[in-house]
Amino acid sequence: MYIITLNQIIFGVALLELLVSVLFIIPLPKGWKPGLLRFVEESPTMKKIMDYHKFIIFIVALQWIYSIKIAADYQEQHLIERETHFNAVNLRDLHILEKKFAAEGDIYLNGTLLFVSIFLNRLFALLQYYYQVKQLSEIELKVNLSDNISKILDTIQKEKHGDSSQPKSKEQKKND
Repeated sequence: MYIITLNQIIFGVALLELLVSVLFIIPLPKGWKPGLLRFVEESPTMKKIMDYHKFIIFIVALQWIYSIKIAADYQEQHLIERETHFNAVNLRDLHILEKKFAAEGDIYLNGTLLFVSIFLNRLFALLQYYYQVKQLSEIELKVNLSDNISKILDTIQKEKHGDSSQPKSKEQKKND
C-alpha cells in the first residue's frame, strides 16, 4: 500500500501552480490568452478553486513555519552532537545532518509554493478587478453613446420639423 505524505501533496500542488503560472507567462496564440483570462474570471468552478486556494495558502504557510522549526531543531541537535563527541563524525551525527538537509529542502519547497501561491492569488484578484473595471467602462461607454445618439437624433428631428423653439436666423425672419 502506498501512503501519500504531506510533502508529496505540497509538491504536486507546487507543480500544478507552476504550470498555471507558466500558462500566463508563455506566449500563446492571439485569441487564447483573452479566452483563458475570461474563463478564469467567469467560471464558477474557478471561483470555488480560488476559495480553496486561500485555504491551501494558509496550510502551506503553516507547513513552512513548521519546516523552519524542524530545521532549527536539527541544527541544534547537530551542534550538541558535535560538542559531545569533540567534533568527530559519527553515525548519529550523519543521521542528524541527513534529517537537517531534508528539513531545509522542505523549507525551500514550501517557501517556493507559498510565493507562487500568493503570486497566483494576487494575479487572479487583479484579473477580477480588471474585468470589473472593463465591464464598468463598457457600460459607461454605452450610456455615453446612447446619450450622444439621443442628442443627435433630437437635433436632427428638430431640424426636420423646423422646431419653433429655436431662435430664427435673420434670413428666416426676412422670409416670414
